[in-house]
Amino acid sequence: MKGTVDDIKTVLSRVPLFANLPAEELARLTEIGQYISIGEGQTVFLEDDPGDTAYIILEGRVNILRAGTVDGADVVLASLQPGEVFGELALIDGKPRSASAVALENCEFLIIDRDNFIQMLSRTPRVLGDFMKHQLTRLRDTNAAFFEATEAEGLLETKSAELYEVKQQAVRDRTQLLNAINSVREGFLLVSEERIVGLVNKSMEEMFHPCENQIAEGVGSGECFAWISQMLFPNDANRAAEWLAHQTAKFDLALAGDGNVEPDEVTGPGDRTFWIRHRPMMQGGVVTTITDTTERSRMEARLRQSQRLEALGTLAGGVAHEINTPVQYVADNISFLMEAFDSFVDVSNRSQAIVEGEADPKSLKELRSLLEDDDIEFYRQEAPTALSQSRDGIQQIAKIVQAVKEFSHPGTKEHTDVDIDHLVHNAATVTRNKWKYVAELDVRVEQKNLVVSGHADELSQVLFNLIVNAADAVADVHGESGEGKIEIIADTVPSGVEILVTDNGTGMDDVTRSKIFDQFFTTKPPGKGTGQGLSISHRIVTEKHGGELSCTSSPGHGTTFKLKLPVQT
Repeated sequence: MKGTVDDIKTVLSRVPLFANLPAEELARLTEIGQYISIGEGQTVFLEDDPGDTAYIILEGRVNILRAGTVDGADVVLASLQPGEVFGELALIDGKPRSASAVALENCEFLIIDRDNFIQMLSRTPRVLGDFMKHQLTRLRDTNAAFFEATEAEGLLETKSAELYEVKQQAVRDRTQLLNAINSVREGFLLVSEERIVGLVNKSMEEMFHPCENQIAEGVGSGECFAWISQMLFPNDANRAAEWLAHQTAKFDLALAGDGNVEPDEVTGPGDRTFWIRHRPMMQGGVVTTITDTTERSRMEARLRQSQRLEALGTLAGGVAHEINTPVQYVADNISFLMEAFDSFVDVSNRSQAIVEGEADPKSLKELRSLLEDDDIEFYRQEAPTALSQSRDGIQQIAKIVQAVKEFSHPGTKEHTDVDIDHLVHNAATVTRNKWKYVAELDVRVEQKNLVVSGHADELSQVLFNLIVNAADAVADVHGESGEGKIEIIADTVPSGVEILVTDNGTGMDDVTRSKIFDQFFTTKPPGKGTGQGLSISHRIVTEKHGGELSCTSSPGHGTTFKLKLPVQT
């Protein structure tokens, strides 16, 4: 112990248990006590050790501990400072230590054995009373601390059990989620903000058959997209590079939080088509989905062709009527021209005989009579008109046949330049028999040489559906009164080309208008509409051409369909 005996006496006099100890007893205590030192972190005694000494802290701090039941963690019952006494209770009841004591730092103690301690108490009844009071106070404090620790221990046990269950549920949820993701047909790539792939489902692997680690967890997203581009364009390095750059740019937008990144459709080997989309995740990162739409695309192509043929079937009678009218007057004109030709041949033959000197006076008289006949003059005057009418009729027939041919033609897989003026007028020609009895059709193409990149056959189908719907809406209101109007206006806009199809027909309320692009939705009676036309038209415009098809309408005020197409699609 550093310091003098007086220093120790001073420390002991400050101990509450010895505050009333006479000076001679205090001096005796310093003489009979044993001085020991214990280093930081060392054990003073353990729980269940024999309790044959009491400890008075002269220097340092001590923790009184009991073993806990949760993960073997100890419960701190008390933290003692210099001048405090511990271990004295065991001197009275003779039982083993009820707790452990550990030095928190280098400590020095004055220890007293059982016999000397009991003799001191017997000589000083007042100190004995202080001892009992001290023990009761410590017992209350210890019990309170123990109960609090026990309650905390129980709460910790409960929380540990809850956390364990939460962890187990999270494991179950993750397993269930992975099973669900692996069961869908779409390919999934979950990519972190650091551009590292965190999850790949089986569909993605089956689509692109990575040889080693081209598409796998822990691989950079750039490596994955590079492999996919090579699989999509195995024989076209330039196109693969262009596609990779395009997808990387879209991925970067999604990684920056842009939730409006447009999806792309791409055609790979064997005419397989894929739908690719990048979406930002709420907690950062991107989910990339790739869907094999080959069967869907083929089915949609068959559906479009079916709807196109259905439309042709609907107009077959009208087209036949449109052709029949010019055919009829061409046939009549040909009959007239044949009669005129016979007369002209007769005159020519008689004139030839006179020129060759073979005609007699009777033949001259007959020729003169024939030339003075009114029929010859009539034929001479009307034949040019008949020829002109026949030419116009044949051109009209050719125009109708060409329009129907272009409308029914399946088209090409690649986009080509589409002349908007030709497209609009062609659609008007094909649908003429549908609108000519119920509406006046006004077609205006405001700019010359309006051209977009796309599929002419599919865009013709869209305009066909819009014009036929307009004619039906006009007929429901105006019949054949001549008051129906349909207007088609094509013009340039900042984002490309815009075509408006407006009618003064029945119009629609908001509920009906919100459903018009739904498949199989129709306002027409059974047998007159299948609900396919506008649904197919919307997909053609938005998915195949990157455009927009929208509608404004109100009951009694007609309808306007707005078709917007980008110049490059």
